[in-house]
Formats: sequence, C-alpha cells, structure tokens
Amino acid sequence: MSRQIVLKNAERDKQSVNAHFEADNKAKKKQPRSNIGSSDDEFEGLTVLDRDQTMADIKMDTREELDTGGNVLFIEYMSRGRFDNYLCQTAIYRSDAFPTKVLWQIFDCLFRGIVGLAYPHAFQPPGSNPQTDVIAQVSETSAGLPVLTSYCPHETIIHFDIDPLNILVGDFDSNEHNISPIIKLADYGPVKVFSGRTTPRDAFQSWKVRSHGKTGPKPPEQFSEEWDYVNSTPQAAYQQTAGNYSWWTNLYQIALVMWSAITLCHVEYPPVAEEFNIDHPEGTTTKEWGYGDYLFDQKFSHIDHELRNVVALCLNYNPTRRPAMQMIEATIAKHLTPSPEDRFAQVWAARRFDGPSPPPPPKAE
Repeated sequence: MSRQIVLKNAERDKQSVNAHFEADNKAKKKQPRSNIGSSDDEFEGLTVLDRDQTMADIKMDTREELDTGGNVLFIEYMSRGRFDNYLCQTAIYRSDAFPTKVLWQIFDCLFRGIVGLAYPHAFQPPGSNPQTDVIAQVSETSAGLPVLTSYCPHETIIHFDIDPLNILVGDFDSNEHNISPIIKLADYGPVKVFSGRTTPRDAFQSWKVRSHGKTGPKPPEQFSEEWDYVNSTPQAAYQQTAGNYSWWTNLYQIALVMWSAITLCHVEYPPVAEEFNIDHPEGTTTKEWGYGDYLFDQKFSHIDHELRNVVALCLNYNPTRRPAMQMIEATIAKHLTPSPEDRFAQVWAARRFDGPSPPPPPKAE
C-alpha cells in the first residue's frame, strides 16, 4: 500500500525548534564562558544532543499522530506508476498513438473518478465509517443521483490538481479494464469541499483557492477575468465562470488530460480560448467558446470525432455549458461496447503498459 500523509504541524514544529536553538546559541555566545571543565567542542556537543533529543521527541509525537489522527489517506497500490510516463512514451513514437478504444476506456476511468468526487457519500453503505470500515469498491455512476447546478447547496469535492502526474495506472482485469488497465486519480492534498454557501469563510476560500494546483491545468474558474468584478463571493456577483467551482471543475481538468492523450502535447500555457463548433447528440450544432479547438485539426482525424467533440465541450470556458454528467456517461458507455477494434487495442495496451516481451534465452551451443 502507498499512502499520502498530510502533517499539519510537523514542519512548523521543526522550524520552531530550529529557531529556538538559534536564539539560545546567540544568547549563550554573549555570556562569558568559564574555561574550567568545559570547552567550545563540549558546549557545541551538548547543543547537538539537546537538538537531537528534541527532534526525536517530535518524531515520536508525529508517529503518535499518525496512529491516532484522522489525517492519513491510504490509497491502493498502483503497480504501473504515473500515467505521465506512458503519455511521454507514446509522444516519442507519434506513429503509434493511443487507439481510440483505449482513449475511451481511459476517459471512462477518469470520469468515474470525478463522479465519486462529486458525490462523496453516495458510494458507501449508509452509516459506514471509511476510517474504520472496509468499503467495497464500486464503479461510480451518476444514475439516480441529483443533478448538480451552479452554487447548489450540495457539497462537492474539488481536486484542483488533476494532471498526468497525479494519475496512477493499475492492473488489467477481465471486466471493465480488459483493454486498458485501471486508471485512478491521486494526490488529494489540495482538495477542497465546496457548496453554494455565501458565508465569509466560503468567500475567503473561493479567493484563496485561485492559486491551488499547478499553473498549466488551472480551469477558468480560477483565472477568469470575471474575478475583476467580484467584491465578495462569486455567487453574490452572479458570475457564471469565476469561482463557480463544482464537479465540472474536475471535468475540465480530466478533459485536459484527454486533450494531451489525443494531441500528445503538453497543455497550452497560457490557455487561449477560441470559438469552435460543437455537434450535439440531438443533431444540432452550436458555437462554443473554450480551449478544445485544436482537437478538430485534421492531424487528429484518425481519432473518433465524437470523442474529440465531447472532450472539447468539456473544455468550455463557461462551466455551465460543459456537458451534463448523464450525457457523458451515456456517450462513453456507447463506445465501450465490444467491437472489432478491441483486439488491436488490447495488443497495443499490453505493449505500451507492460513493455515488450523479454527476449528468448540464447540457444545452447
């Protein structure tokens, strides 16, 4: 098992101890020293011993905090490491890009991850405690769950740092991950819980999280020019983009990961919004403003148009115009049904995620 540990006070305590000893040493240096029974080396040695003992006490306190506190998150061991490694390998051999079926399965994994973040308590038995109870893993689905709207009171977890470095690759199985191995979100350090409340604390948090996460994958909710017109909370200023944090904020970031998997490029920085056409399932076409226009370049025509279309729509500047959760789930499910291309995708994924087969042993002479 790997674990991510959030220790709130350890670093602060360490700095406090160091500052204490520095001040103590300065004070002692100002005092006259006796040459009887002591030397500079002995004095310095005592200081080091005192510091070592104090640091040992801090370590003991930290271990006790780990054993008794609730700020430790355990995640399952993901044997194949970071998704970024495979993204870079594929980018080197552009003629051997991700097959469309593999991309759909990756998108499915990422989408299910953000459904779980959108409804934190929906996928565990009522009355269970994740800190003490073993919760069975399930495939997250939006079926039967309430639709989330702008600034609604439902509490949603926003990740703020979804990118290929924080996505882990696990194992194949004979069910949902029979083509591509399971892929899961990781690094939950920057996460925040948001709802539609307008208290002073919520207003402060809306402003504070503008700097959360890496610079490249930041969603428009964090950098929109609409912030220039916000004096208190974004919802009080009726802004559609600035500070409108919800499940679609996570959707934007997984769409950026898919953008990279399709284009085999790093995300644009700074991002430049452009107008582009989007085809909708009901047969209509609309003009949208966002960051997915490059997906429709002719060089990506070998990738399923519907995949590029839905990813581009997820990259809409206005989060309220990103696709509905149920629409995305239905679209993904339609493209994960068995098809003739499955065998090619399986062979490709086995080669990419497991590497080439070892060479045969040398023949005996």
